[in-house]
Amino acid sequence: MKKFLMSFAAMLVIVACAFAQSGAPSLKGDVNEDGTVNVADINAIIAIMKNVQEHYFYLGTIQPTAENYKIIPGMTNSFTSLDEVNGTTVSVDAGQTLYMMCPAEWMTGKKVVIEDKSGETFRFSEDVDNTTVLGYAIYKTQVWEVSSEATIKTSPDVEPPIVELLFEAYWDYEISYGGGSAWYYGWDETDRAIFGELSYSVPTSFQLRRYYTGNTPMGTPLKSLATYLNGSTFRDIFDFGYWDILAWSEVQTFDGIQNLAFDESLESVTAYTNKNYYQSSYYQPEQLFSAFERGIEINQNLTGFVYDTERNMWTKKLYMILEPVTYIYPVQVILHNNRNRIIGVSGSATLSGMARSTNLNTGVSGTDAVAVGFNVRMKKNMDIYGETVDIVGGRLMTFGICGQNGNRVRSASDVNDTEQHYLDMEVQYSNGNTGNLTFDVTDQVRRCYKGGVITVEFDMDTMPMN
Repeated sequence: MKKFLMSFAAMLVIVACAFAQSGAPSLKGDVNEDGTVNVADINAIIAIMKNVQEHYFYLGTIQPTAENYKIIPGMTNSFTSLDEVNGTTVSVDAGQTLYMMCPAEWMTGKKVVIEDKSGETFRFSEDVDNTTVLGYAIYKTQVWEVSSEATIKTSPDVEPPIVELLFEAYWDYEISYGGGSAWYYGWDETDRAIFGELSYSVPTSFQLRRYYTGNTPMGTPLKSLATYLNGSTFRDIFDFGYWDILAWSEVQTFDGIQNLAFDESLESVTAYTNKNYYQSSYYQPEQLFSAFERGIEINQNLTGFVYDTERNMWTKKLYMILEPVTYIYPVQVILHNNRNRIIGVSGSATLSGMARSTNLNTGVSGTDAVAVGFNVRMKKNMDIYGETVDIVGGRLMTFGICGQNGNRVRSASDVNDTEQHYLDMEVQYSNGNTGNLTFDVTDQVRRCYKGGVITVEFDMDTMPMN
């Protein structure tokens, strides 16, 4: 592979200058003892080289001084076309401004980039203040992440195409989905006024993250672009290379107080809730959907793109299915033979052993098991197949079972759950005392790995009363 042998001092600026190993023209100007050449400005660099052959590609460095610039020669190669430049390696330090100069006609329909080992690219763009001098075009780029050796790459200058993302919300939610039992508590207008809707609602706005991984599919992101999207369609230009795309629904609160919090890094987003110190449990999250696609290739051959004649551009549509990452558990405790022994509830209940968080990129819930609090209400004299019962019910939203992606589990036998799950609620007795009813619902929760009805049937005649 061709290689530039260059020596850089800290914070030097690279400029387009190149000299052949043998027979190359020498610089004309005020030559210093160290071999550097003083020039007044960028234009003068080319003016000094006017005796150089017409078709050379120049690369070198310049160092600004108090009065002028110093050209620091260090080239060992020269070229007669951009094709010869392609694939050449060069040593570059982060924070430098790179200048490139070559015959203007070479850049017609072409582009030149510096590519780091990680795949990050920095494109040379035309310096509008010094468009052409003596038939040479001047281009520059700011290099932020490059370190050590990088590669100069040339290619046809194809404009990055338009990619259109279409989001669709998906769930197969029914009142008994996920292996739950029949739902007797119901959900009337009073429940809606106190707790909100029982089921999911269609999300209409989203947070979008586009992770650029350069030339490495599913690699470590080199940059992340954040966008807020109002609606289910997003359209933008994507640089050539590979992309991962994450979207999650904007949080919609019932009472105006948001429980969900987000921890975001360059590579992923984690959703979680905090502790409710008044009840020694954790707040339940709001409804949350996410979608994540990896290794989306945007190539210069425009594979998978179609030409839009109306808009005069190449486009590609990506359909992303949003799936719930918080799961709905309608909970009901059916009190048989109560006969007014339990007369009410405090309104608070918890379900233990549930995940506190989830990774939105993978959909896998965290391993931090907590008790999640939710609200309940008591309905008296309900009829179930001719029997009069009292029912304590409510709706719980959680991140589900720890360490699982409920949307990828095929059956309850595939669930890997090491936690025990207890349903606990505070009740008031007719004698004026209060107490807690606690039930082991572990088997039901494992059957309802992506939400579903949790039912406890309790015969009050089996409970001693003081």
